[in-house]
Amino acid sequence: MDSWVWAQLPDESIVGGRLREMVLKYIIHKSCGSYNVNAPCRQRNRDTNTKSCNKYYLQPFTTTATLNERSGRAEYCRTKNGDNPNVRNKVGNTLVDIPVRNQWAVPHNPYFY
Repeated sequence: MDSWVWAQLPDESIVGGRLREMVLKYIIHKSCGSYNVNAPCRQRNRDTNTKSCNKYYLQPFTTTATLNERSGRAEYCRTKNGDNPNVRNKVGNTLVDIPVRNQWAVPHNPYFY
């Protein structure tokens, strides 16, 4: 699964950094979290009465892809490598620089780029 689906930021050496630029621009879930607690993807949990992302972000760091037997969801390889680029995101009427890590990367197939 790890060779076909990536869920982390590509290295800058791949395709001259173009793949990394595209991932940072188009396939990072950057709309919620502590930077935007009122994002549309955040919904209130009836049991705990707290808001969380209905897309299940932040994803956990893992070294290999696995299938979570309890939830039935794939957990893709997301390494904790210290790579924290900033991405601009609109929060309310203000543009904010948000540091992102592999936990925010949406699963994608690098061969389509």
